Amino acid sequence: MKGFPNVLGAIDGCHIYIRPPKHNSAAYMNRKGRASIILQGVCDHNSMFTDCFVGYPGSVHDARVFHRSPMYDMCMTNASFPNNSHLLGDSAYPTNLHLLTPFRENGHLTQRQIKYNICHAATRCIIERAFGLLKARWRRLLYLELHNTYYLPHVILAACVLHNLCVLHKDESPQLDAIKDQDDIQDATEIVGFNRSGAEKRDAIMNIL
Repeated sequence: MKGFPNVLGAIDGCHIYIRPPKHNSAAYMNRKGRASIILQGVCDHNSMFTDCFVGYPGSVHDARVFHRSPMYDMCMTNASFPNNSHLLGDSAYPTNLHLLTPFRENGHLTQRQIKYNICHAATRCIIERAFGLLKARWRRLLYLELHNTYYLPHVILAACVLHNLCVLHKDESPQLDAIKDQDDIQDATEIVGFNRSGAEKRDAIMNIL
């Protein structure tokens, strides 16, 4: 994928806007002041979803969603990531051996770190394309008006499955011009700890790019 070695896929969170629920509506309000439910997705180089985790309300940080998802447990073991492979995520995620993030912009990045970040972003953008195609194919996902929040994850997961079928059968991709990215990259304020193995692996990849 774009010259970045050993990438299994890219991970990100996507907000699906919903009708504000009658109960506990504040929990669903995201940083933009709109009610949403979070879809955490992992996709491959074909923009097919290989893992989806949906259900947390919009006020929850991407890093917290990740830590509570099965994908977090998978990233903590080697069994799910053969041949030293990994996912790529933005700066909202913690760096570890199987999830690599960009170097944080501090105004003092080296040329190698800058090159790494450029290559990382060029590869990771496939997940943004996957979310864009998902919403372009199933435009109801731009705003779900279901009254019962219980059904929201089921509808969203079904749309992801149908999206994959469209990709498998080489269905014509919809135009993405009208579908703009609704979410900003979140900062890593909720991330604690430091994973030395992940940082060392990131440095090693930086040195061969």
